[in-house]
Amino acid sequence: MFVDVDFISGLQADDEGILFLKKQGVNGIITTKPRLVKLARDMNLSVVLRFFAIDSHAVERGAEQIRNYSPDFVEILPGIAAVRVIKKLNTSSQIIAAGLLDNEEDVREIFKKGINHISTSSAEIWNLYRSRKL
Repeated sequence: MFVDVDFISGLQADDEGILFLKKQGVNGIITTKPRLVKLARDMNLSVVLRFFAIDSHAVERGAEQIRNYSPDFVEILPGIAAVRVIKKLNTSSQIIAAGLLDNEEDVREIFKKGINHISTSSAEIWNLYRSRKL
């Protein structure tokens, strides 16, 4: 189980907050804050570093953070942008394409480009996956 620490009301995203989550049995955290990558990894938790590919500056900043902090996973939003920015990241981190993935065509394109993970709230995509059509 991964917990998005950026959205937990009442939990401070610091040493004590991350330690509390570890004691609760989480496997890892999701965050947009690069400083939390090292903190969580020092506690033997996996980390998903999320970044929003809204423009070339954001992609450059994201690539720098990935190089500097080496998260286990990188979540790129919106998901369809992942196919365009993955080559600029030059990372061994697993890539997760997330956000705005609601049709089979886009998901197939993502998988063709070598991205093996997606995150979507689309029941249509879930059903395609469950029925092994994706």
